[in-house]
Amino acid sequence: NNVLTMEAGRVALAEIYTPEAAVDLNARGDTLRGRLSGVAKKHDVAVQFIGMGSMMNAHFTRETVRTPEHNRLTDPRKRALLHLDLVAAGIFTARSGMIVLSLPMTDADTDRLVETIDDCFAGRQSLFAD
Repeated sequence: NNVLTMEAGRVALAEIYTPEAAVDLNARGDTLRGRLSGVAKKHDVAVQFIGMGSMMNAHFTRETVRTPEHNRLTDPRKRALLHLDLVAAGIFTARSGMIVLSLPMTDADTDRLVETIDDCFAGRQSLFAD
């Protein structure tokens, strides 16, 4: 019977996370995954940014990832290196490789993420090589 919490949830879904906002956020995630895949291809880094909508995960493998069990294919050292480089740049993602977008994020925020990962792959190419 927490009226305040219930009202906050109602307002969030009715006025903040509207159907239009959800579509926009998911489209931003789809675009970001494509851009990050382009960066990986540019540097020939074996990584796939897989996800749906505003959520994605970095899988360091050339093998096709189809199920959660395929997570064992990823190189945890490469995932940790990317995570630490992002943290050093002030970008906080999950150590597990999970990247989740949020409504306040702007194009400048996603541009910065792409540029930081591009710099990371370029500067540490020998460490990200197969």
